[in-house]
Amino acid sequence: NARLTSLDPLKLAAGQVHAAEDGLVAAQGIAKKGEGERSLIRRQLPEVAKNVLKPLKLLEKALFLADSLHGNEPTLCLVEDESLLYVVGASALKRTQEVLRERQDWEWYELGPDPKRGWLDTAVCQCWIQCEDWPDKRLLIGRRVTREGEMFPTCYGVLTNLTEEILNVTDPLEFIQSVWRLYDAKGRMELGYQELLSDLNLHHPPCQEHVRNAGFYALATLAHTLGVGVKLFGARADDHARRERIKAKREDVPERIRVKPRRAMRLWRVRRRLLTLPRIRRHARRLRIEFLGVSPNIQAQFQRWYDAIAFC
Repeated sequence: NARLTSLDPLKLAAGQVHAAEDGLVAAQGIAKKGEGERSLIRRQLPEVAKNVLKPLKLLEKALFLADSLHGNEPTLCLVEDESLLYVVGASALKRTQEVLRERQDWEWYELGPDPKRGWLDTAVCQCWIQCEDWPDKRLLIGRRVTREGEMFPTCYGVLTNLTEEILNVTDPLEFIQSVWRLYDAKGRMELGYQELLSDLNLHHPPCQEHVRNAGFYALATLAHTLGVGVKLFGARADDHARRERIKAKREDVPERIRVKPRRAMRLWRVRRRLLTLPRIRRHARRLRIEFLGVSPNIQAQFQRWYDAIAFC
């Protein structure tokens, strides 16, 4: 129920920060040459807190979400110095595994299996953790998972300074599940631009300053939009071809037979499978597309996709 604004390190590293529910505010720059993500976050976080969150009065609502890469003392101290709420992965810490495996059975809340994730059994808990170089202890939210095909469970953990009062909950189990939902949401946020960054190789913009890369990202967004459109038209053509094959093999089938849609191809696969295969030659007003050493199935798929886009 609490209204928290996410502050994701990946978007911070890309020069963007969610500063409000209806707006996007740019940070000050992009990583310098030879500068890692952790160093960049430690350099930019005070600037974002001072120049973005405090003027907009969002300092108390901002939630710093980060994976295990940032679950160490320097980053956590910086986040705490800025008075930010945080949920940070702690699975990379050796002490996390030790603390969670020391928990007694009665300290775990059994949640049962989760077939969608392939979990045979799962349980959660909360406890305190303090590494050797930490002056104070921190709250650790644990998760114990037994996956299909594995004999022993795997333990995961996140560090947080959230409280039951901040999340407006009173039950300890509900509080633990709320923290894990927030951390899991970080992964879903990354999936929203994973295809755009990975499949189109956009991790390294041409300039260091974010404002100068506006044209670069505008073209990239256009390319991504066109690529998604190509996938949609092509997938529809493939489904139609599958229906026709089923009708040819069976008798007394309805005029409109339903076919379970296939999982959409990623953009990198579309580029490798279809867009980089043909050799295009132009002569006067004629455009000739040649395929050399390509299987008939891929040629047929390219023809279907090309016809679907041309018809549109």
